[in-house]
Amino acid sequence: MPRPVQARGRQGLAKSAVRDILLSLGWQHSAIRARNKQIVTDDLVLLFHGETQTANGQCPLLVRRLLRAKDRMDASSHEAWPVERLAKVSGVSEAHFARAFRKAFGIPPHRYLLTRRIERAKALLRDTELAITDIAFESGWNSLGTFGRTFHDVTGESPGMFRTRERRVAQEMGQVPPCYLSAAHRPDLTIAVSEKRRRNRCYK
Repeated sequence: MPRPVQARGRQGLAKSAVRDILLSLGWQHSAIRARNKQIVTDDLVLLFHGETQTANGQCPLLVRRLLRAKDRMDASSHEAWPVERLAKVSGVSEAHFARAFRKAFGIPPHRYLLTRRIERAKALLRDTELAITDIAFESGWNSLGTFGRTFHDVTGESPGMFRTRERRVAQEMGQVPPCYLSAAHRPDLTIAVSEKRRRNRCYK
């Protein structure tokens, strides 16, 4: 009885078949066309294997490409990320990228980038002595006014108010003896023992 072909073997055969088809259609092995050819090859292989949709109705390869753009924004949120650049990173058309990104992650790409910049600004305000103007530019804004308005709209506080509050909280926490902090986070053993006894009675 012939042995079944393994999934990886089938995928390799499918890729070879797809490459042969692309070559017959005029796709030559060149540095210029290699990237686009690989994208088409991967998509067709997924179609051959039936792996065409995730739980939210998107192609797994498409989601992986969108993750490339998301990861790049995570790593360099201070840089400019227009749709054209994000689409190029992910290998998705500009017309399709924004809609696909929102469907995959539940938020438009420009809004996601905004949240990452706000998070970076919060960390710099809390953990460094940088001037607020410097933090604005470090976080990716081109003007202090835009940074201040956006920060307030998102957090409900100005950057200065946020820094003052965070420092006050840090000072208050620093005045609490470590033993009290440990006790506050220690699990209540009385409740734990009572719960264990209750469960034992239920199983008897």
